[in-house]
Amino acid sequence: MQIPFTLLLQSDYGEPCDCVLTALTACISERIYKPPEVVYDCVEAVARRYGYDGKRRGVYTVAIKPIWEEAFKRLTGLERKVRYRFLKGIGWNFGTVAEQIMRENPVVLSVGRAGKYKNHAVTVIGFEGSDFIIADNWSRYPQRLAYSDIDIGATINYMG
Repeated sequence: MQIPFTLLLQSDYGEPCDCVLTALTACISERIYKPPEVVYDCVEAVARRYGYDGKRRGVYTVAIKPIWEEAFKRLTGLERKVRYRFLKGIGWNFGTVAEQIMRENPVVLSVGRAGKYKNHAVTVIGFEGSDFIIADNWSRYPQRLAYSDIDIGATINYMG
């Protein structure tokens, strides 16, 4: 199963360490139908309050939830809760993500290591077998990521 989702490229926005900001921009843009450029500017402004600098350091995983919530509220005036789960296999599992996809909720996945990825964030937009289908902001096309390749320290965030 895969949900409709607009893939955005990290290289089209701001700084080199923008994987989280690009993922959040895509997730928010899908829900509020504002141009990604407008959403990105808001997400970036909020992220800078949480220590993001874009060049040397991206977004700390614990900051994704409050950045997403605050940016969404600034852009819509509405409060929506974002769920944060950490530790693959303990705090979340394949079923946790699959359930959100079936509800058409994209899931931001932050990994220390997962297959070819290191210290990166992607958006899970589907699943097939034991693989996630992801919007990796390094590609204009959906990619596959094996659940078994994801490190235990990975976190997920999704709008509940």
